[in-house]
Amino acid sequence: MAKLKGAKVIATVSSPEKGKPATQVGADQIINYRDEDVVERVREITSGAGVDHVVEVNFGASAMQLPGLIKNGGFVAAYCSNAFEGKFPMVGAVIQQVRLGFFIVFMLPRDVLDKAIAELGGMLEADQISAPIHARFPLDQIAQAHDAVDEKPPPEML
Repeated sequence: MAKLKGAKVIATVSSPEKGKPATQVGADQIINYRDEDVVERVREITSGAGVDHVVEVNFGASAMQLPGLIKNGGFVAAYCSNAFEGKFPMVGAVIQQVRLGFFIVFMLPRDVLDKAIAELGGMLEADQISAPIHARFPLDQIAQAHDAVDEKPPPEML
């Protein structure tokens, strides 16, 4: 989706096998955060400038790195995290003027959600985006579907 909006996409993954699905859905660059210094690689990829936006799925694990990743005035959208009661680099975040927003999709205002659904639907109908499906479950097997996600899913699981 970010690619359709003109973004250069840098994805972080925890293993080489997770890099392939990320590339297939549009990532321009892949960084394995277990093997590489993420801040160093982002700075290398962006010629030292940093990135405009970060979509953060584990704020607690990445908080200390954020000021080193972001361009001055960049935005971090955080929608998930393991329990976070650690340190936050406040001085670095202030100096970089990092803008930080937390959200939960189902708590978005209805008009914002409706607009996003319409835009995503249009992208899907136009075959501009796709989502590989690992498994399908009928509604009466919703508990099994949830269990399948909780069990170590393959990287491309939807």
